[in-house]
Amino acid sequence: TNGFYGVTLALQRCQRVTLYGFARQWTPRLQLQHAEPPTVQYHYFDAEEPYTGQHARDDAEFLALLHLFKKHPTRIRFGEPCMSGCEIDICRNCPRGSQCSCGLWYPVPKRGYCYRHRSIGCFHRCRNAKDCVGGQNGECPFDESLFDMTCTK
Repeated sequence: TNGFYGVTLALQRCQRVTLYGFARQWTPRLQLQHAEPPTVQYHYFDAEEPYTGQHARDDAEFLALLHLFKKHPTRIRFGEPCMSGCEIDICRNCPRGSQCSCGLWYPVPKRGYCYRHRSIGCFHRCRNAKDCVGGQNGECPFDESLFDMTCTK
């Protein structure tokens, strides 16, 4: 894609490159179910949705990007906090109270924290850790008295 060509050009011209929007697990907004990950638009600048053939192309492109990342680990970084996958479970720039989870590009709540409506940038501390299991299904309890309403910093 044009994005991949842009990355290779940037590697020729720049010492360090930060990639955004190459998350492989984007989900078309119309197909998103409550139990699935947060929606990522296919393009940040319009509402275009991909057609079926683009899934395989994007998956292959992502594998090529991972190859470049492994070849140039000090020069390329993913802007999304949890792009390391299962091989290296590092959470870069995760908000307090969150962690990476194998196979997800976005952070999920740690035990004792929760998020509301899968808002991946705002995590709430629970007053009692047993009320919030954390993880991918770590939504806050319906009873708002069980967690702090402000996001952790």
